[in-house]
Amino acid sequence: MATHYSPGKAPQHDTDGRWSSSEAQSSASGRAPGRFESDGQAHSSAAATRSVPELLRELRDDAIDLARQEVHLARQEISEKINQAQQDLTAAAVGAALAMAGLVTLVLGLAAALYAGLLVLDVQPLLAGWIAPIAVGLVVLVIGALMATRAKKVTKADHWRPERTERSVRETGRWAENKI
Repeated sequence: MATHYSPGKAPQHDTDGRWSSSEAQSSASGRAPGRFESDGQAHSSAAATRSVPELLRELRDDAIDLARQEVHLARQEISEKINQAQQDLTAAAVGAALAMAGLVTLVLGLAAALYAGLLVLDVQPLLAGWIAPIAVGLVVLVIGALMATRAKKVTKADHWRPERTERSVRETGRWAENKI
């Protein structure tokens, strides 16, 4: 989802993550997409007749507006990531609770089956009574440790970075360098 800016308006989103056609055209013409256009018209002829102080004031105002928009984008993106994380954690917690109930039942069944198998092999009932749950518990422990290790790799800090904001700030910086 891309975010587009217009001074004085909240950022607008695109579902496909691409610039709209008017923004793509403004980007191709060297202007920042959707930015610094208070009246929607190019300022080329008007800029030639304005004084340096007026142009500096306009540049200052545009820079302040741009900074506000970048902060708004960062806040919005972080809020979206937090909301998504809350939804994911809720689903994971419910899933984990159900899986835990199923796992406990399965482990008890496996321990009982192993106990019965050991009795068939003429292992003393007292010995089979503690070997079966320990063996099944060790297998479940190894599987759980492998799953936890994988989950830890998936939830690295990079996953939570506001990537759209970073990209927008880099694009704005490149645009500003080309203008100066």
